[in-house]
Amino acid sequence: MGLEFQRKHGLQTPFDPHQVGTWVVITVLGVTCYTLFVPVVIDSATRIALAVLYTVLLVTTLWLAYASSVADPSDPGLHGSNEGELFCSMCEVNVAATAKHCRACNRCVEGFDHHCKWLNNCVGQTNYRAFFMLVASTVALLTLQFAWGLWLIVISFTQKGAMQLKVASVYGVTFSYVGWQVALFLLIALLAVSICMLGELFVFHMVLISKDMTTFDYITAQRTMQMSEAPPPAGTGMGARAALCRNNRVYDEALAAVDIPKRRVKVGINPCKACATPAPAHSPLYGAPPQPQPSVTQR
Repeated sequence: MGLEFQRKHGLQTPFDPHQVGTWVVITVLGVTCYTLFVPVVIDSATRIALAVLYTVLLVTTLWLAYASSVADPSDPGLHGSNEGELFCSMCEVNVAATAKHCRACNRCVEGFDHHCKWLNNCVGQTNYRAFFMLVASTVALLTLQFAWGLWLIVISFTQKGAMQLKVASVYGVTFSYVGWQVALFLLIALLAVSICMLGELFVFHMVLISKDMTTFDYITAQRTMQMSEAPPPAGTGMGARAALCRNNRVYDEALAAVDIPKRRVKVGINPCKACATPAPAHSPLYGAPPQPQPSVTQR
């Protein structure tokens, strides 16, 4: 192999800082819900119903996160298959036409969508469905907690007397009622930001699914469009780069030996741009046969 380490799944060390941060955030949200939200709901039936619903969503989210992380989306060629249409000079095996070599994991991934730092794993044909369900479940979990917290904030003012008695009975008479309200405000702000970010990601992938696209297809198409709108000046070596590129999905080792100036093109997640991006002629995530792709700039 090109490098000594080759990641098989997201729970292998070393862990990514983004992954550890996700664990911390989920832990904080769960602990605060069970300590700041559940105990202060006055009506017992409402309290039980909300606690059960939140627990079901939390367990579902954790299970999907585990399933997405522990899955091995590597191309079958890395497990001994010789049926691949292309040869990856980094992995030194035959891989499928839908594969792409991930430099972070040092492996080719079949039906490559993207490398997720939050899971410390690539998302491909093997675990894309679990990943998408994870995003949907997380959005539902955060939305429930946000609405719950907002409701508690409202009644903390509209039913102040009853809520003060409830908070005092749960945490003690010395506990600051205003401090509890401030903690709720801060948590709601964190939840609002998280919902906006993950909500955009959820809509983005809904658009991709409707167009039978992967995130990598979208990024490749956007880069191609941006490069065509502002072509590089003569003498930058882009012609040589395109000639050396056998396939835009598999990293060719030969490029490393050529000193070619690189033009960086930033592509962000944008559901609106995804809607306007032409759908590819293949569908690696859903089993449609891949079609030959035009050569584009290597990542």
